[in-house]
Amino acid sequence: MADAIVSDRPTTREELETWKKEQAKKRGGQVGENQPPEPGAEQQEGGEGFEDDVAELIAFLLWLIDVMEMLIAKRIPADQAELFREAFPGVEYRIQLAIADLREIDSTEHVLYRALREEGLTGATRQVKSRELSNRVHTGPVASVLEMADNILESLFEVLTQLSPVKEFKKALESGIKHGADKDIVSIDWQGREKWWTKP
Repeated sequence: MADAIVSDRPTTREELETWKKEQAKKRGGQVGENQPPEPGAEQQEGGEGFEDDVAELIAFLLWLIDVMEMLIAKRIPADQAELFREAFPGVEYRIQLAIADLREIDSTEHVLYRALREEGLTGATRQVKSRELSNRVHTGPVASVLEMADNILESLFEVLTQLSPVKEFKKALESGIKHGADKDIVSIDWQGREKWWTKP
């Protein structure tokens, strides 16, 4: 089994690059030219075992939008916040592109899903990361929350490279944030977005 997984990786990577090029063609050949699709526009059909992973990764990205908006509004000094606000729509657009790609997954054999699996973003490994993030959201300082979110975002970036500006933007936000408990993050409806830590 292990040999099969290892031998499949180069093929998966090649297929992923081919799939990305096809997606770029659909968008006019360049990321950012078209408006992002409406959430929920794509229907997932066929296969089993991928729906929860896809839904919860999308939930993470939507939560990340909420968190960054909150940080800009409440945690960044006023003289710095304006520039962040100006840049944020482009960052959010990149996240919406990533979400649209995740919605393309229609089975466990989809090339994008297989790439997510290689990065530990499916099944039990994804649940471990998600529960740790949830624990930090409710018990840790904001810096700790963002640090754990980085772990998931870094793995996603390996598959969804359009998230690169998101990663850099988030790091810029982090640089202006001090340690300390953050009730504002806890107040964001994370639990309404996903349910992985309520599972046995």
